[in-house]
Amino acid sequence: MQSKIQNPKSKIEQEFAFADLIAPLTATTFFDKYWEKQPLLITGREPDYYANLFTMSEVGPLLFRGQPGEDLQLAKDHERLPPLQPFDPLKVRQLYHAGYSIVLNYVFRRHEKLSLFCRSLEDSFHCTVGANLYLTPRNSRGFKAHYDEHDVIVLQIDGTKKWYVFDHCTPLLPGKGYSKVLPAEYGQPLPEAQPPLQQEFWLKPGDCLYLPRGFVHMAHTGPDTHSLHLTFGVHSLSWGQLIASAFEALARHYEPWRHSVPPGFLHNGHAWEAGQEQAAGLAQVLFEQLDTTLNEALALNEAGFRQRPELLPDYRSLFDDSNTP
Repeated sequence: MQSKIQNPKSKIEQEFAFADLIAPLTATTFFDKYWEKQPLLITGREPDYYANLFTMSEVGPLLFRGQPGEDLQLAKDHERLPPLQPFDPLKVRQLYHAGYSIVLNYVFRRHEKLSLFCRSLEDSFHCTVGANLYLTPRNSRGFKAHYDEHDVIVLQIDGTKKWYVFDHCTPLLPGKGYSKVLPAEYGQPLPEAQPPLQQEFWLKPGDCLYLPRGFVHMAHTGPDTHSLHLTFGVHSLSWGQLIASAFEALARHYEPWRHSVPPGFLHNGHAWEAGQEQAAGLAQVLFEQLDTTLNEALALNEAGFRQRPELLPDYRSLFDDSNTP
């Protein structure tokens, strides 16, 4: 699960890319051994390894990039406070020092380098990639044990955080619509948690953690320092989603696929026989047009994840003396 870098280099003077994210592994090793299979922890990098991508000093200014609204969440032990309306930086600071984690969702919409890096990851994974920011005060945790419905890549930017990675949930590789309810023992305060841990470790600046969707995890800070990390969510395209999109593409072009199933299909013998005959004909068309419909579905998916939202405006510029008429 763990890979330690020998003589790691800082990425301050270079553009950051997927290869840097998983170094010293190659993309082939990552996808063959870890992707959707098991967690991966990469340690041993310089603390400023991600300095060209994001730093602690950028957190405060990000809050001025548009009104955070519902993108900003304050969480403590899985309790999420309602969005602050209107936004009050002093209130955020007060709650932070009271133990609440600051969560800035869709942070890539407020930061150009993160937006470009998400685009770079989308080129590697061929699916939508987003990014959230998590700033947790000392001696605190934002969330109890849970799992995500998409793969995540965690970059530790500043401070440290202790992580607990449990076995994966059931079913494997859950997607949208699956229950995220966990056995009660997962949510108990440590060290009383009962399920066997795969591993527990402290994430330090420069570290990287990959978790396939469905792996239960939780994390907390210690008494000596805060924690800042970025989480990149990889929303991959499953075969089931692709086939469903192919069916929709076929229905757009082939009128019989848009017909309703015969009334009483499940309970009427004649309707059942007629339905089976129609279904056989439709299946034949599907196999004949499979390449075309799959290619169309893939093209629509790629067009969707490449429509990255524009960056939000930086309202601080309104008060910049250099912009005075």
